[in-house]
Amino acid sequence: MSKQVELKLTEDEAWVLFEFVRRFSDSDKLDIEDQAEQRALWNLCCTFGTTFHLAASMR
Repeated sequence: MSKQVELKLTEDEAWVLFEFVRRFSDSDKLDIEDQAEQRALWNLCCTFGTTFHLAASMR
């Protein structure tokens, strides 16, 4: 069984991630639509990095 990782997102981050994944699912393209979306995705990358760094340090 794989270990689970808990990732906390703001509501805005969750919407950005949802819309990005939904568009990819519909078009098979990972296109960023505007600067605000790009910034939100950068923030999500930082969140993922912090979460995985913390998970790795707890091993």
